[in-house]
Amino acid sequence: MMPMHLGFLTNGYAGIGQYESGAGNYLTRLAPLLVRRGHECEVFCNTEGLPIHYEVIEHIEGVKVHVLPDDDSRLAAFSRLPSPTPVGSLASSWRVAHKASQVHQRHPFDAIQVTNYQFGALFLDVDAPIVMRMSSYSPLWRKAEVHMAADESFPLEWYVEFMLERNAIAASDIYYAPSRFLCDRYREYLDLDVRLIRPPACLDVHSDEWDREWCRTVTAGASPYLAFVNAINRRKGGHILAAALPRFFDRCPNVHIHLIGQPLDCLELLLGSAGQHRDRVHYHGTVAHKRVYPLLASAMGLVFPSLIDNLPNTVIEAMMLGVPAIVARNCSADELIADGRAGFLVPSASPDALADAMIRLVHMPTETRRMMGEQGKDFVERLLEPEAAADSLEALFAEVRGMPRRRRLSPEQRLRLVAAAVNDLCAVGAAAARAKAPRAAFAPLVAALIKNGVRSIVIYGAGEAGQTLAREMRLFGIEVPVFVDSNPALWGRHVLGIRVVPLSEAVSHAEPVFAVGSLAWTDQIVAQIESAYESSQVRPGIYRPRTLTHETGSDDLSEP
Repeated sequence: MMPMHLGFLTNGYAGIGQYESGAGNYLTRLAPLLVRRGHECEVFCNTEGLPIHYEVIEHIEGVKVHVLPDDDSRLAAFSRLPSPTPVGSLASSWRVAHKASQVHQRHPFDAIQVTNYQFGALFLDVDAPIVMRMSSYSPLWRKAEVHMAADESFPLEWYVEFMLERNAIAASDIYYAPSRFLCDRYREYLDLDVRLIRPPACLDVHSDEWDREWCRTVTAGASPYLAFVNAINRRKGGHILAAALPRFFDRCPNVHIHLIGQPLDCLELLLGSAGQHRDRVHYHGTVAHKRVYPLLASAMGLVFPSLIDNLPNTVIEAMMLGVPAIVARNCSADELIADGRAGFLVPSASPDALADAMIRLVHMPTETRRMMGEQGKDFVERLLEPEAAADSLEALFAEVRGMPRRRRLSPEQRLRLVAAAVNDLCAVGAAAARAKAPRAAFAPLVAALIKNGVRSIVIYGAGEAGQTLAREMRLFGIEVPVFVDSNPALWGRHVLGIRVVPLSEAVSHAEPVFAVGSLAWTDQIVAQIESAYESSQVRPGIYRPRTLTHETGSDDLSEP
């Protein structure tokens, strides 16, 4: 194959400083494989965790890595960003995209890869095709972060984040994801064709480099244990593990739990849940792979109750080390593990089921557990064979190299458009708060629509509340074909580019699914919609703010 010049924008690269993201680890494994095939690879990443104020260039296994400082000089246009905000990601994305664009002018790229959770595609000034690697789907990932929390409404900054992500997706040419789970979610929610390209199964540190002495010290020699390796937060199921620990410790009195990962919102919960068994929970913070691997390899199993994920590196690495894993269903890890082979699958967000699986794994005969780990190792090495992963990505880049060049907006034009949209969204949020129409009233409604796969819905109410709801729906790819309003003066007019019609017209032409865009007249509007369908056999679906009763059945959608 003809050699290509390939660029990669990412938020981290393993071996550069302290921060190693999942995407950074993935790229560290793939880029050298492409270099060995004769391609020239340049990586542009930010400096999260690195206090530098100038560009650093590293050459790692033939890959040229540009490590860049943040630069927020172009971000003054975002005058109304809430706090906390995605402004840090915007600053990093602008800087890495600007540098990649400069390099492209001197030495054109055949293709540039970006990630969906950063916004670099917004600011690239290139005529090369842009390939986007999907690592998450923001609404679902954010929803998991507030799982079982007291306040389950989405804060405004999350809507801003997703709006920016949608714009970045629109600025890209072709898309791929590592898991079938994520490909299906993008097709389901955004009607986006995302290809499946599996990652390579690689260990980043060879066994002769492992820090076994550290492992022996922290595990107190021969004490049996299970391991949890990942960020300690709700999305990764930290609260689920915390609820499972008391029962597990009672049934397995000699077994310990070792935790490795960022100490986020569930660490104290985990430590406190152990109660009288607190001395059997060991937290080590974030540590390098040379220490993670020996600790994981000596564990009886990996516990990974993540609510949502994308073919997680931790599970892949555990399987490569021959360690059985306990994972939650419906979060992509079940693409790696069949229940009872390589580990156990448990229902999502079920502490009892998680505890049962942990107890079962610990009480399993040693030889049976070893054979289970070996099955997982064989499977993952075949499914995620590194050269096959490189073949797939190389073929994709070769395909897009021949694509017609798109005429793109300049970074300045795109920055102005995106800034205007962000500022408008923030103004809507402020106006809604002043009108005593808090986002909490509509955020669960939108989340319920996403959960139920609703892609098109009529909003009854074209006033300020209805407009706020329409804007939020648009962010999540939900179409609003028409507004319904009882005010005849609005009929035939357009609000937010959406035509306003009487209820009778919506009933005769639209799908029978409505959202109530009002907080003051909710019951009256529901009664009007139901009355309009009395003479037909159709029962309309009605989504309401606050209570979110779905009138097509008994589903309680108050907790999306």
